[in-house]
Amino acid sequence: MRDVEFKTMDRIMDEVYDLIQENKKLGMNKLNRMQGRPMGMKFAAGKGEVKKYMTNSPDYEVRDTGNENLVGTPIKEYRYIGE
Repeated sequence: MRDVEFKTMDRIMDEVYDLIQENKKLGMNKLNRMQGRPMGMKFAAGKGEVKKYMTNSPDYEVRDTGNENLVGTPIKEYRYIGE
């Protein structure tokens, strides 16, 4: 999520879960030797919690896409702007 492109919450969550699946396949021995890769094997936060964190964090920029989901909630995109 440290790239400069805007992503929807669904895309962000997909990337998190894909990374976790890759980590599980690699195993802890290989992960311990790799540098610069998150070592998480599970993710306990829900989409709502992540969305709340990213909206309130000064490290992320939020923009409205102008579209709505099936419930009628606006779809927002997030981008990392921290250091």
